[in-house]
Amino acid sequence: MTEEERTPQPLPHSDPDTPPAIPPQAPKPPRAKTQSPLAKVAMAAVLLALLALLSYAVWIRVRSPFPSGMGPTHPAVGRKFTTLDLERLTGNPPRIRSVEELKGRVVLINFWAFDCPPCRQEFPELLKLREEFENEEDFELISVASGLRPVTTARLLVETKAFLAAQKTELPTYHDQSTTNRRALIDSAGLASFGLPATVLLDRDGVIRALWLGYTRGVEKQMESEIRRQLAQ
Repeated sequence: MTEEERTPQPLPHSDPDTPPAIPPQAPKPPRAKTQSPLAKVAMAAVLLALLALLSYAVWIRVRSPFPSGMGPTHPAVGRKFTTLDLERLTGNPPRIRSVEELKGRVVLINFWAFDCPPCRQEFPELLKLREEFENEEDFELISVASGLRPVTTARLLVETKAFLAAQKTELPTYHDQSTTNRRALIDSAGLASFGLPATVLLDRDGVIRALWLGYTRGVEKQMESEIRRQLAQ
């Protein structure tokens, strides 16, 4: 081996007095910030607040005293109530054999059941409405009692009398044991189903002007408003 071979040769294009350049390293990715426990709690609280707000909005929509498609906005408004045939149950109200017998009066017909919780909740409010319009000769509240399940007329009479006594009222009531009137309402209003309580407001010509299915607290205010509207016609 020659002396030249034993002497280390410099790398091409390099300076033997300058150390070789170190290639630059790729930048490290930024380190993810770790949330503090307090920040996590704050974010959870915000999410819970948003969820509660959404739930409240849904609750308001469902529990609105004036639900869409009920009362004066029900699709049945404007249809003629064709059949009415009611027999007295308590008190001494006159037998009603047709809608024509009610012509010239604004009539609120309430179908309810003695064993229906929403009906029992609504009943005192209807009594207040009756008292509010007691001096209006052209207004009449017709109360039609039943049971949620079929019962004999004798049982219906006993249960209805007991309920009226508890309410401290002598409101005359009718029965619809044949379900003729409820089926007539389903047909006249074009209902897909029927539930209690059901309250229908008829104008002086027997035309449906409002229909409420079920009961929501505060809806009696809407009933009062619609009764006044019809009495003014």
